[in-house]
Amino acid sequence: MSTESSRRRDRVSDVIVERVASTRGVDQLDLDPLYQEIDPDAIDRLWRGSFTGTISFEYAGCAVTMDGESGLEVRGTGTSETHPDQLSE
Repeated sequence: MSTESSRRRDRVSDVIVERVASTRGVDQLDLDPLYQEIDPDAIDRLWRGSFTGTISFEYAGCAVTMDGESGLEVRGTGTSETHPDQLSE
């Protein structure tokens, strides 16, 4: 895997798109761009820093919660399926 590919995989914005696609059972390319809901660069910068708060938003029919202490959770709205993750850099 190339260094660029490794770095992109470590971006929380990329992980969010992967988890939402998995929760919805679709290909990532079938989703609208994340930037239509939230600034991906901003959430990546927050996540890499000493983020201790909580950010919640909806993306492509899923509820996404980023918590500085408990990690990332993606839930399909109207379903009980969740994808919680502990992410650290």
